[in-house]
Amino acid sequence: GIYIYGNHPQLGDNKIENAVPLVYLNNDYWVLHLEMDAALEKHKIVYHYFIQNDDGTKSFEAGNDKIIDLNAQDSPELVIIDSWNFTGYKENTFYTAPFVNVLLKQPVAKKKLAIKKSATHVFRVKAPILEANQTICIIGESKILGAWDAKKALMLTKVADADYYEVSIDTAKSNSPFVYKYGIADASTNTFLSFEEGENRVLYEPVGKDKLVIVNDGFVRLNTAQWKGAGVAIPVFSLRSNKSAGVGEFADMKLLVDLSLIHI
Repeated sequence: GIYIYGNHPQLGDNKIENAVPLVYLNNDYWVLHLEMDAALEKHKIVYHYFIQNDDGTKSFEAGNDKIIDLNAQDSPELVIIDSWNFTGYKENTFYTAPFVNVLLKQPVAKKKLAIKKSATHVFRVKAPILEANQTICIIGESKILGAWDAKKALMLTKVADADYYEVSIDTAKSNSPFVYKYGIADASTNTFLSFEEGENRVLYEPVGKDKLVIVNDGFVRLNTAQWKGAGVAIPVFSLRSNKSAGVGEFADMKLLVDLSLIHI
């Protein structure tokens, strides 16, 4: 089965042994209904999923970006639709420290992004290998998403202190199911450039009174092969420095890394 745990008393206080099981709905969804105790609410709830295998082992998903900010919205009912982040997804590599801090360092978002009060749905998606002048856009069947007219695609905004891009939309006048797709756009001119790969995305969660739906769509389906890099492989015993014993030591690895970064 699939379990959830997080930094909230109703999610086990980050204790895996107190994780809450989800209920199987169909081949695509597992669900959990919680009535949150307002007295126990925290500013931000960070939560995680794992799979309890039949042999007793646990399979954890990757990432640390599943967050519920209960103070950021006023809707009595909050529906969160998450995508499982498989540890084998290549995109996770680009969120490790070497890429985030050095190789693919992205401009820091300058401000927090507020959810529109009129919004019925919030769409969030990650895209780690965009170029500096690019952003993510969303386009779809509904008129609010341009009715597949690329010139009317809606731009997403990179959220400060988060890995994802976000946009909040009022879909009250749209048909259900809600059909859409992400794309790449020029951030300076808001001009559509290209669609993501794969089939259209389909959302079945309808609009409801006093309800906000947050869709965590995982990664934009981009060709990660477009990023290419080269590295250095060297046995430790081949490293020598003025401070080592002359046969290579682990402490010399830092000097090698510093030298490599200087010459990038």
